[in-house]
Amino acid sequence: MRLILALLLLTSAAALAQPAAVIGSRVVGEARSTVTATVETVDRSRREVLVRRDDGSLVAFRAGPEIRNFDRIHPGDQIVVEVRETIRLSVVRGAAPPPGYTAGVARAPEGAAPAMVAVDSAQTTAKIERIDAATRTVALRSHDDRVREVRVASDIDIGRLAVGDTVIATLTRSAAVSVQPAAGR
Repeated sequence: MRLILALLLLTSAAALAQPAAVIGSRVVGEARSTVTATVETVDRSRREVLVRRDDGSLVAFRAGPEIRNFDRIHPGDQIVVEVRETIRLSVVRGAAPPPGYTAGVARAPEGAAPAMVAVDSAQTTAKIERIDAATRTVALRSHDDRVREVRVASDIDIGRLAVGDTVIATLTRSAAVSVQPAAGR
C-alpha cells in the first residue's frame, strides 16, 4: 500500500512539473578527423599489430581480448579511425536535466570484420542570473555555484533569453574503428 501511495505521489508531482521549453539549440563547435593506416604485420599469439601511417611512420599496438575477430586482420588491410567531437549549447525554460555523463561501446558481431564504435557525452548546466542587452552579456551560475560573465554572439536574439533560463552545454565524442580488407582478399 505504501508503495502504491508513493508511486501516486511521484506521478502527481511529475505531472505538475512544467516540461522544459527549448528556446534555442545549436552546435557551436565541431571537429572531425580520419586516420588510415595499413597493416604491416600481425602477431596472433601476442595479439600485436604493426601498422604504417600515411606519413610512413610505423606504430605498434596490442589488441586486448575485447577486440573481436582479431584473427580476421591481415597484412595489407586498412585500419580506419574516425573521430568526431561536437559541442552543443541549448537554452531551455522550465525543468532542465541535471548535469550528467553517458558512454557506450558497440563491437562487431562474431565472424564479421573487426570494428567498434565508442561514444561518450557529458552535459553541464548553468542558470542565467542577469542579462545586459547593451553589452550583450549574460551572467551564468554553474552547478558548482560559480558565476561567469559570457558574451552572447551577435546572431543570437538576446531578447528571447530570460533570467532563470537554463543553458545546457553538451560535449559528445565518438570514435569508430574499422578494418577494411586489402584489395583482392
